[in-house]
Amino acid sequence: MSTEEVTIVGQVVAVFYENPQNFYKVVLVGIESSTDDRFEDEVVVTGIFGQLHQDTTYEFTGIPMTHPKYGLQLKISRYQQKTPMGDSALISYFSSDEFVGVGEKIATKIVDALEGDDFTILFDEPERLKGIKGFSNKKQKDFIAQLKANRGVDNVIIALNRYGFSQTLSQKIWQKWQTDAIKRVETDPYDLIYEIEGVGLKRCDVIAQQLDFEPNDDRRLMAGLYDVTQSYCYQSGNTRIPIKMVIDKTQSLLESSWRYMIQLEELADAMGTAGHTGKLIVIEDEVSIPNLYFAELGVANSLKKRLKEPDIFSTDDRAEWEETLASVELTEQLTYDSHQEKVIIRALQKPVFLVTGGPGTGKTTIINGIAKTYAAYHDISLPSKTELFDDCDIKLVAPTGRAAKRMQESTNLPATTIHRLLGLGIGEGDREAFISEKLDAKLVIVDEMSMVDVWLMNWLLQALPTSCQLVLVGDQDQLPSVGPGKVFADLLSDGDIPQVALTKIYRQDNGSTIIPLAHDVKNGIVTEALFKNEVDRSFIPCSAYQVPTVVTQIMGKILNHGYTFQDVQVLAPMYRGIAGITHLNTVLQELNQKILKHRRSVKYFDSAFWVGDKVLQLVNNPELGIYNGDIGEITAIDLADTTESKQDELTVLFDQTEVVLRRTDWQSLTLAYCCSIHKAQGSEFELVILPLVGAFKRMLQRHLLYTAITRSKQKLIMVGERNAFEEAVMTIGTERRTFLRDLLGVEEPDTFLSEHQDLLTNDKPEVNGSNKGQESDRTSDGQESHDAHRLVDTENKGSSVTGAQSTVSVGVETQNMGPLTEEMIRSNTVDPMIGVLKQPSDFMTQEG
Repeated sequence: MSTEEVTIVGQVVAVFYENPQNFYKVVLVGIESSTDDRFEDEVVVTGIFGQLHQDTTYEFTGIPMTHPKYGLQLKISRYQQKTPMGDSALISYFSSDEFVGVGEKIATKIVDALEGDDFTILFDEPERLKGIKGFSNKKQKDFIAQLKANRGVDNVIIALNRYGFSQTLSQKIWQKWQTDAIKRVETDPYDLIYEIEGVGLKRCDVIAQQLDFEPNDDRRLMAGLYDVTQSYCYQSGNTRIPIKMVIDKTQSLLESSWRYMIQLEELADAMGTAGHTGKLIVIEDEVSIPNLYFAELGVANSLKKRLKEPDIFSTDDRAEWEETLASVELTEQLTYDSHQEKVIIRALQKPVFLVTGGPGTGKTTIINGIAKTYAAYHDISLPSKTELFDDCDIKLVAPTGRAAKRMQESTNLPATTIHRLLGLGIGEGDREAFISEKLDAKLVIVDEMSMVDVWLMNWLLQALPTSCQLVLVGDQDQLPSVGPGKVFADLLSDGDIPQVALTKIYRQDNGSTIIPLAHDVKNGIVTEALFKNEVDRSFIPCSAYQVPTVVTQIMGKILNHGYTFQDVQVLAPMYRGIAGITHLNTVLQELNQKILKHRRSVKYFDSAFWVGDKVLQLVNNPELGIYNGDIGEITAIDLADTTESKQDELTVLFDQTEVVLRRTDWQSLTLAYCCSIHKAQGSEFELVILPLVGAFKRMLQRHLLYTAITRSKQKLIMVGERNAFEEAVMTIGTERRTFLRDLLGVEEPDTFLSEHQDLLTNDKPEVNGSNKGQESDRTSDGQESHDAHRLVDTENKGSSVTGAQSTVSVGVETQNMGPLTEEMIRSNTVDPMIGVLKQPSDFMTQEG
């Protein structure tokens, strides 16, 4: 289907579907004119709209799409009203459910009172409604208020469309700023970067140029710095970044978006202003964005406060707790060794306690012992795993639905996700706006702590009363959270938080070799044992191009031995490539189609969903009871002509939860025959197939391989290139940089910012250097004549951002550093152009 935009003019004949939350509509339009001959009499138009009225002409612009059932449709990118509404449309509109207390009779009288004028005249002349029988003053005020609100949505979305915003972004902007949206955008388009998730500098630049902003406007420079900082934090997981890197990358971004040379001195000034005004958090020579820094600050403050709480019981009372634990062992027919007993008692004694350990070290046993001993001591009746924990003082939680289910199965107690416990979804706005009421809980145990990012940890601590005991359990050697931060690792590195590292392996059933293999990988041990075929694991060498065929053959044989697709999980590090997740999902879906035969399917963009497909939920949906990372199976497909919603619908079974997903919800669903190792974290599978090849090089790291191996409960099949597995074992990933560890290390975390904010001691930092005020030697189009990200700027060497106590290098200082060494080159301590007086641009012919 062509991606060229088409414009049609016509009137709305019918509204087939409308979502009042996000303004998404499916409407039938009678065509008056069209730029595409394929659209003749009528067409179905889909998208995000304000209030649409019949008997009113609109202009719709969008991309033609072919629906597998209903044929040619138009997915709009923008629209506008062309003619005023007719009398019949106004009467229908005024008497609709939009306006309480207005029937057709009163609506007709309102139209008469307009005397042919547009209804917006009522905003300035509300007295026109006076004298309408049965229409009280209060009803008149309510009517006009609703009229303004509806008009506001329509005007704002249409105006934002004109500025090039997609329907989805327009809806986000409206929900954030309501009727002030256009004013906010036109006053300072760069505000969008701070307020609206998904808006970047280049989009704001397009608007700013229309509004005659200067390319070196401070607001633009600060927005660029913020955009780079935020993007890098979200992509890398760091919560603090060197200022030098941010300034360098921001210069490249600003100049690539708008052909104008930006001086490093200007960016240094903007960095100081951004820090001073709170747009960025600037601490010495590093920078962060506010929502990350204050989340880490919230975590540190809360934990500091909890650690000041007295122990739950004294040494004199310890014997009573030990007796309770012994009675639990007897009742539950359990046997703890002396070390496990000490860990359980210590965890019950401390306000905050950390437990880390690898596979088979008894973490689940410890969780069970803590929960049941606490319940027995306080005479709490524990619910079974099929009941709710709502009225219980003990809460078991995990960061994902799969992890919570696994926790529930292993403890035989109900467990839930942290999101569900807190009553929130995964909306981007929640990062800063979330405020929770205090939960009624006395003991909270969190499993899979390595998956918890700094936002989620902060929200949880906000919601728990200070008196609530907190036990945090995880494996510090697994992958860090998908979101920014390394909360669990930072907490474990703090010597003031009581903690234990479990090292003894208890679970090694039936001669299993998978757990010892995982510990070898964790310790960086590579031997022939890694590639030796054992009763529960094997290695099949093959090239990247052979991986799809090998994986498909393995899966076929496994299914013939009684396994199902739900029992087996293929895990890969990357989506792209012949051995990547996307392609493996395609070939495995084809295998499933051959097995199931003649099942119903439905087209979705360039792919399709089939009955029997294994699928993965990508976002939290608390209303439906499904969460990010949940894996399910499509059990039915109902086409639009048979459904009440008039949309195609998928019925998906997620464990014991069956949900119906309309076509508009399918963007949160993907195939799950193969999924990423990150997505699998917190889950276990009967059998894991793990392909690794050299093409995954940047992802070949020890903690990733360790996490993948530990997803297997019974069987592990490794596929691919031997050197890729060896490289993964030997490569230690770069540790994330955060402020949390520093904040935990000070007595008063709230004062950390003011005490270390060197760049903000003056109104703006100075830029020192011999060439201040001079233009950099770059090509005439404003682009750099050397490396686009330029970590070493040879023209501006010596430039630095100076505060009262420290100097932050923007370039490379010229000084006598002694003999040249390899380390000096690797660390960028020296200028790689040393001795070269000219730049590449000096040899270019300047045009113009």
